[in-house]
Amino acid sequence: APLCIEGWDEAFQEIGTSFASTLSLQNASLLLEAVGNLPVLVVAGAKDRLVPLKSSQTLALKLMNS
Repeated sequence: APLCIEGWDEAFQEIGTSFASTLSLQNASLLLEAVGNLPVLVVAGAKDRLVPLKSSQTLALKLMNS
């Protein structure tokens, strides 16, 4: 149902952009530590407008069990 609402993609992008700009390096490090040894699947899309492919690849490298 959310995909049928006009403007959902722009709203999602705005939320993601504002979250990324407010996440400090210290908090990002804490989040990475909190994940610890949990298995994580990093999913990326070549045409993703919110998260560049390079960022997803970097995140996957930083997560021990991705």
